[in-house]
Amino acid sequence: MTFELDEVLGDNDLLSASDPPSHHVDPLYVDFECPTGWPLRSAKYVDEPALVLRIRAAADFFSLNQTLMNNPPPVGIDIILDPYILNVLPESLLPTVVYITVLSIVGWFLSGVISKWLHGVAQLSSSQKKAA
Repeated sequence: MTFELDEVLGDNDLLSASDPPSHHVDPLYVDFECPTGWPLRSAKYVDEPALVLRIRAAADFFSLNQTLMNNPPPVGIDIILDPYILNVLPESLLPTVVYITVLSIVGWFLSGVISKWLHGVAQLSSSQKKAA
């Protein structure tokens, strides 16, 4: 779930669940840094709304070890915040898409050249067999 920064600051339950604690956050202060060192908002994104993300994750497995089933280990997650191009393509995949597109176009034309060359070799070979 995502919450606007104003919602988090106005709701004590959300505020107490936030990590790092943000109860001293002034949403108008641009260069605020949380105690862990990550900036809450940077000057680059002042005009954009700030969102707070709540993630609930649980381990999904079965084990014959009863202790492990009663006390599952914490679940590690990775969050990749990558802007999309035209709401379709993640920006980090753009070089890969360009690379594959260029290879496909070059391969298309190269296959035509190779096909013509092989066709010429086959005709030369068949004409030599007829002459012999």
